[in-house]
Amino acid sequence: MILATLQLYASAISDTAKAVLRAPFVWLMLIFMPIAITALAVLVSPLGMIGGFVVGFAAVYLYGAYLYAVGQSIECSGPLGISIIRDSMGEHVWDVMHVAFLHWIVSLVFGLGGLPSMVPVLFSVVVFILFNPWPEVIHSEHTSGAMDILVQAFRFMSSNGPEWVFPHLLLVGLGVGLSMIPGGLSPEVGLGAGVLLHPIMVFRGVLYRKLASGNRRARAWLSRS
Repeated sequence: MILATLQLYASAISDTAKAVLRAPFVWLMLIFMPIAITALAVLVSPLGMIGGFVVGFAAVYLYGAYLYAVGQSIECSGPLGISIIRDSMGEHVWDVMHVAFLHWIVSLVFGLGGLPSMVPVLFSVVVFILFNPWPEVIHSEHTSGAMDILVQAFRFMSSNGPEWVFPHLLLVGLGVGLSMIPGGLSPEVGLGAGVLLHPIMVFRGVLYRKLASGNRRARAWLSRS
């Protein structure tokens, strides 16, 4: 079982390198997204709350486009040119919006509940673990609706939790932070974070597809053949 899992990771790393190299403009897309969102935030800051909604929608819009581009870089066999940026605009925007809106509602409820500060923190950690692959569900399964996305993510974690979590723990141990919303990055670290985060997001997508297409018993059998 251990050998099969190590072979799975090795195959995922190889496929990740190929996907990243065939779509360099997707990499640039993530690198410059935080800078563009921060520039927009400065521009609309005089609008107050309305400006905040504008920035939030822009972040969701661009992140949805990025997820689509990541999915295409994994699925396509040929190189992807700069047109992938144009083609990705508007894709998955409502899928990401549904998840972001649900997250906002839950945060609002906890904020109004008067609970000890540790409760929302623990809840956030549990939710982050149980529904961690929700971006991959969006661009791999093409699932729509927040509840359907989260249910699919939970089912995946129930079946593949250890194999999914282990490489993430290694990344955290190496000090690589996983920011699920690129708009949260500051412009000062946007370039460096994007350089590191994009291969991780592609690896997640590749690994998700490999884990979702099989099971532990099948992988163990293949490793012995």
